[in-house]
Amino acid sequence: ILVNGPNPHPELLLRAGLLNSIGHNLDIPGTADEAKLLFQRLLATSPSDPRANYHYGTFLAGAAKSREALPYLEKALSAGVGDAAYSIGMAYLILGDKQKALANLEAYQQHRPNDEPLAKVIDDIRNGQFKIQRSRMRDDRAR
Repeated sequence: ILVNGPNPHPELLLRAGLLNSIGHNLDIPGTADEAKLLFQRLLATSPSDPRANYHYGTFLAGAAKSREALPYLEKALSAGVGDAAYSIGMAYLILGDKQKALANLEAYQQHRPNDEPLAKVIDDIRNGQFKIQRSRMRDDRAR
């Protein structure tokens, strides 16, 4: 009721989008479409909102929509959401662009110098040891 009215509060749209994004990750039917709708409504009224762009971008990336996620993640990064660099790096890695993946992951690493798993991922990418195993993706759930 609170998000279906004509002028829902942006924070409610964001939180409802996040909740449905979690629902998508838990394979709850219909939540991917709802998350997409809620984030799009939020971005229609607040296109520069850094958190909305970041969370929508991470939702899209998690829904196997890396290419579609990049503009939102890059907008969030430009607006100061440093964590977006990690998501951008992983999106580029999924898309097969290791140079852009490394550039973004290394930028993210500047803010997380003690993150050992991240250092291993970066090292594995540099040494050609990082492999992406493709499984049946859930594209159909995040139209």
